[in-house]
Amino acid sequence: MFNTPESYIFALGFLLMFGFSILFFLKRKEKSHYNYAFLVTSITALSYLVLFDGNLVENSLLNEPVYYTRWLFYILSCSLLMVTIAKYINSKKENLIPVIILNTLVMLTGSIAAVLYSPMKWLIFGLGSLFFIFQIVLLFEKVKNNNESKLIKKFIYFGWALFPLIFIFAPEGLEIIDNVLAAVLYLLLDFITKIIFYIKISNNKKMPVYIYIIIGLFFLLGLWMAYGYFGSQVEQLKYTVVDTSKEYEIRQLEVHLIAETEVKGGFETATNSGFSIVAGYIFGGNKPKEKIAMTTPVVTEESEKIAMTAPVVTEEDEEFQKLYFVLPSKYTLENFPEPTDSRVKIKEIKGKKIAVLKFSGLYTDEIFEKKKEELKSYLERDGIAYGPFSSAGYNPPWTPPFMNRLEVWAEIQ
Repeated sequence: MFNTPESYIFALGFLLMFGFSILFFLKRKEKSHYNYAFLVTSITALSYLVLFDGNLVENSLLNEPVYYTRWLFYILSCSLLMVTIAKYINSKKENLIPVIILNTLVMLTGSIAAVLYSPMKWLIFGLGSLFFIFQIVLLFEKVKNNNESKLIKKFIYFGWALFPLIFIFAPEGLEIIDNVLAAVLYLLLDFITKIIFYIKISNNKKMPVYIYIIIGLFFLLGLWMAYGYFGSQVEQLKYTVVDTSKEYEIRQLEVHLIAETEVKGGFETATNSGFSIVAGYIFGGNKPKEKIAMTTPVVTEESEKIAMTAPVVTEEDEEFQKLYFVLPSKYTLENFPEPTDSRVKIKEIKGKKIAVLKFSGLYTDEIFEKKKEELKSYLERDGIAYGPFSSAGYNPPWTPPFMNRLEVWAEIQ
């Protein structure tokens, strides 16, 4: 079930790892390393299946899901990787068991730190980092500085050592990047350290063409995500989260201004036709002519432009739908630019409480109706009186569907 944007990445991770586990199984007689490769990718495929299920998670202070179970699966997969590396570089046999124990401690501390909060989180994280350093020191003790050891060091510096960096910036750490970007980065590193690694040590001269194709697809996906991500970095409507204990979220919206128009048709029609009407106002269809510097995105035009904010909201009203943009917080009823199009109305919305059901993917009338009925059933179950329903979208059209932040709103008492 694609309940979150990152669940699409987890599904991709499962398919990728499962596909390569089959490939490695078929190639296991060619090179002994492929036996370990099959086990490692199979375990990793299972981990992505658990992540996709989405049940074994904790919530961060900002209510972001923390997928701590990935570190538990790394105990098994990375232990097998350590065995592979030890054999490949002829590491001291008596060091293998301590290396595996240290690997287990690294992953356990990572899993524990993921669900703790400062300062204990960072103490545990630091302890795990020390275990990782000791593990590498033992692994390379008295190992010759040959081509094999140099290759492994490259994977350590540009692969395994980067996992802690993602942890620091992800929701389980400082919450600088969101779960979608973290999931993509983790998947990229899993691909490098568990697939490219085994193919490289089994065929040291050159990589198969299909690996370069997959790397190219990852690169294109990264560009697409970056395009959608940076295009979505605009000022957003301010609110306070009141409750997250149910399948939906309760928010208290602050007072804000909106630029609204009314069109006939369904939600999809309102989004398409209403958007262009209100966008005309946002992109200069107003009486002031002076140029002004604007917030993200920054736009400079001959006539005044108003910085677009998220969300773009479509409100239900029988045969007609009301589509509106939230104006930037610097505007008030005293200083907002007056529209030149009579179909655009500026209104002040008093602070109100709403119930919110979040989802991602593509948006259609059918999907909205399904999500609306789902939210309605939750509210009726909980005995909460509700008013009109609205749909809210936070991303530009070019955003990858799995990154789309879509919501159904219901005003509540």
